[in-house]
This record gives sequence, C-alpha cells and structure tokens, in this order.
Amino acid sequence: MYMLKPNKALILRVMKSPLILRITATFIALFFNTTLLVAQLRDTTHTAEVASQCDTNDFKEFSQQGIALHKIQNPRFYCSMLDWMGVRYRAGSGTKQGTDCTHLVSNIHKSVTGAIFGGDASHMYSACDPIEVDSVKEGDLVFFKINKSRISHVGLYLQNDMFVHATVHKGVIISSLQEAYYKKYFIGCGRLKSTYYPNQKIK
Repeated sequence: MYMLKPNKALILRVMKSPLILRITATFIALFFNTTLLVAQLRDTTHTAEVASQCDTNDFKEFSQQGIALHKIQNPRFYCSMLDWMGVRYRAGSGTKQGTDCTHLVSNIHKSVTGAIFGGDASHMYSACDPIEVDSVKEGDLVFFKINKSRISHVGLYLQNDMFVHATVHKGVIISSLQEAYYKKYFIGCGRLKSTYYPNQKIK
C-alpha cells in the first residue's frame, strides 16, 4: 500500500502562516478567558454563600480590610466576629461592653466550635499544639510577647496573615502579622488541642 509522505516544509509554512497563528492565538485566549470566568463564577458563588450567613453590608467591611471573602472556610467565625468588632477594651472582662484579648478569643471559639478554654494568654498557649506559620488556618491562635518576658497577648487567625484581637487603645480590630509592631512581638501560632472540644475534635 502506498503511503503518502508528509511534506514537512509545507506543514511548517502552513503552521507559520499569519492566519493559522491568529486562529491559534484566538483559541488559546478563549481557553484562558473561559477558565478565568469559571473561577470567577465559583468565587462569586462562594462569596454569596458566605455573605448570606451574616449581614452582607458588614461583610464588605472585612473585604476592605484585606479579607478575601471567597477564601473564607468557616463563615461562622466571621459572623461571630461581627458582634465584637469595635467593642472597647476592658481588662478581665468578656462582654460587649468591654473585653480583653483572651476573653474575645475564647468567646468567639466557644460560639463557633464549642471549645471551652480560658486563662491568660500564656495559659492559652499551653492549651495549643504549636504549628508553623505556613500551616496556620482559620481559628488558630497567634501569640505575642508585648513588653513582657512571658506571652501576654493572643489573637484569632483569619487568613492572609490577618487576625482579630482586642487592643488596649482601639478595642477589637483586625490587624496583620506583617505590621512592624506585631512582627516585633510575634512568638508563634497554636492550634487548640482536641481535649478542649467537648463535643467534637478539631479537623
């Protein structure tokens, strides 16, 4: 049977023709645009699902502070936080009239996960398994030594190096681990031990 041999020179000329190149470029652009559109639709759907669990307008505040709504894994943490944002600082207290850092963290965790723990920041550090910064996730704790020889401050990790905590001068706010002040005093991250979850274990 006679086999027709391919003309390599002709094939190369065709492949290099402006028309073929334009068609190829168009298909490549369509592929990437479609992929991007699918990803955006997925993120938009997830964002809508997250916002539907709390007040949508309040959730916009998180977005303005660097929180990517489509990356939220547990919306209940953020819903609980909304009730505390802006509450003033009060040492030894854990109410909406005033709270310190440890009561804020324990109250949010209890309302979301059912975890029961307390004490000062150093006690909370002991209640956690240490974890690397690159392994930290929503709900983990971040610890600091601020002008003291022992751990004196704690916050609740969110995402993108952001965490929520109660500060002496500004009350409950969201800050970044990349801020010079917090980078200076940052000690490490911790994940609550499973023994502090009476009804469930941490995932």
